Amino acid sequence: MTTNLADLIRNIPDFPIPGIQFKDITPLLQNGAAFKEVIDTLAARYEGRALDAIVGIESRGFIFSAPLAYRLGVGMIPIRKPGIFRQDTTCPALLIELTACAFLCTGLSPCIARLSRRFH
Repeated sequence: MTTNLADLIRNIPDFPIPGIQFKDITPLLQNGAAFKEVIDTLAARYEGRALDAIVGIESRGFIFSAPLAYRLGVGMIPIRKPGIFRQDTTCPALLIELTACAFLCTGLSPCIARLSRRFH
């Protein structure tokens, strides 16, 4: 690919409030070759590592984590904001820092217990 991937990310100033620079990834997602390059680059970085799963933080994280998990042959754990699921939730300390206390749903995957133990 000859296009600079950063050129496919639009900057929308003052959205959703003044002072915030929203990064619109729609042009990158609409470009099949660019989207493939992003997933291929991420996969190359993590191939051969002993991974339990790829964690995707909503909602953009889901877009990239699902094909990456598929490519690496591991599960995908979606991290969502509180109140999305009615199941019991757990919030490992590191995930609190990374996601402003988004909650990890305990019923999604067996690897969650291993992931959770690592952060307690």
